[in-house]
Amino acid sequence: MTDLGQQPVLRPMVVLAPLLAASELSLAALRGRVPSTNRVAKFRQIGMFLLRSWGWSYNSIGDYFDFRDHSTVIHACRVVAERRDEDLVFAKFLAELMEGAERARKSWPLKPA
Repeated sequence: MTDLGQQPVLRPMVVLAPLLAASELSLAALRGRVPSTNRVAKFRQIGMFLLRSWGWSYNSIGDYFDFRDHSTVIHACRVVAERRDEDLVFAKFLAELMEGAERARKSWPLKPA
């Protein structure tokens, strides 16, 4: 589940746990394809962005999020990156999520590639 298969990547729950806590969503709601609210969709995009930031490929992320197409993941990552670049509060929120994943990483084993 890495780009070019070179490095092991973090288990998805390590990366997504801080997001799930902040959003108060279940993992099933975040990953699912059931009709969702705009709020759930925004958090899903953030989840895709976070996994990409930790080295997941677009295809692997799409598969993890209920077999969505890689182009959906690319779009989500662009939307989140644009918002991060334009909104300092949102950028801080993303940084806190990444720091939370980094703290959790230290206590979780890496998933084999």
